[in-house]
Amino acid sequence: MDSQPERQINSLGQILAKAEHFIASGRPDMATTTLREGLLHHPESVDIYGLLAITLLNRGQVQECQDAVAETLRLDPEDLNAHFCLSRIAIQEGRHSEAEQHLLEGLGIDPQSVPFMIEYARLMSMTDQKEKADKLLARALSIEPNHEGALSLRATIKADRAHFTAADEYRAKALEVNPDSAFVHIRTAASSLRSGRPFRARRHFKEALMIDPSIPDLAMMYQE
Repeated sequence: MDSQPERQINSLGQILAKAEHFIASGRPDMATTTLREGLLHHPESVDIYGLLAITLLNRGQVQECQDAVAETLRLDPEDLNAHFCLSRIAIQEGRHSEAEQHLLEGLGIDPQSVPFMIEYARLMSMTDQKEKADKLLARALSIEPNHEGALSLRATIKADRAHFTAADEYRAKALEVNPDSAFVHIRTAASSLRSGRPFRARRHFKEALMIDPSIPDLAMMYQE
């Protein structure tokens, strides 16, 4: 008979919390191992399969992700993680119409899902539907005003449409939310170069380099 400590360690909540901790700390390999081991104790857990699918997708293990998605949808056809994975895979493979369908299905399940709005906006931006992308992000930010991803992407789209003042405002807000985001500093620098502000670009490249000196080619860009 299992002891109480063993039952606690193998509880669904503990497994998910442990996996999420590994993901947050940049150790997706350990998260994957934790989730696979968790399935030995909870073989019908849609929560484990859904998180495993997302983790595998982020690791670039597309086939394994699709296998996890299939199990997730078998258990719950409306699981958002599964639909998100299918949309992301379709985008990566250039199947934009299929990706859009998965995103619309996700928003049909949860019309308030900010991650789906952002992903849909990203797809619309990729297919040169900037105005629609901008409206999606406005909707996302009305729900989560401080969402760094939505702020950063909206800044990029504003810059793409030559709305540089608005782009600066959204990037500044994104940096308020997360001052240590090297990505936002790089995007701000790129936007500054496009709008003819090389000294501002240099400052943000420097900030990004201080945050993450390992970014490929960034040191060379800053030196130039």
